[in-house]
Amino acid sequence: MVEAKVLDLVHDFQCLSKSVTEQIDSHKTWLHELEFKEDMEATLSSNMNTTQLSDNGPGHNFAASVGIVIAIACFYWKIL
Repeated sequence: MVEAKVLDLVHDFQCLSKSVTEQIDSHKTWLHELEFKEDMEATLSSNMNTTQLSDNGPGHNFAASVGIVIAIACFYWKIL
């Protein structure tokens, strides 16, 4: 009788140990994903800060637009 109870306790302990191990593994996976996400966000934000276009005002935007339209018109007339 005592031996059966001991075996039941051992079985329960093994099941609990397995359950806790699985939960710890899932938390480790979640933490690694979170760290990866934070690293990616940090990398993206640093890249976005270094590659932002300088705001030179509407004059530069207008000049760039005119240049693009002229380039397209030149290519169009060369093809004809």
